[in-house]
Amino acid sequence: TECYEELAPRYEASNPEMALEFYSKLKNQIKVKELATRLMRQAEDEDRFKSAAQYAAIIGNKKTEHIFKEAHNLLS
Repeated sequence: TECYEELAPRYEASNPEMALEFYSKLKNQIKVKELATRLMRQAEDEDRFKSAAQYAAIIGNKKTEHIFKEAHNLLS
């Protein structure tokens, strides 16, 4: 646990997916939501709608998850 607490903030910029995993293991829901929201927006900006849908699911936003899934299906 102590290792995750140290590493998670360090990975936020260089490897945010890994930081998200560490925060999940720490059960830090505030940081999980914050980081997943940032990753979702980044994926949306890069037209990676499947990834954006996965991050929306982590956040718990079913409506946004559905929209991104539909966008992915439409553009695939």
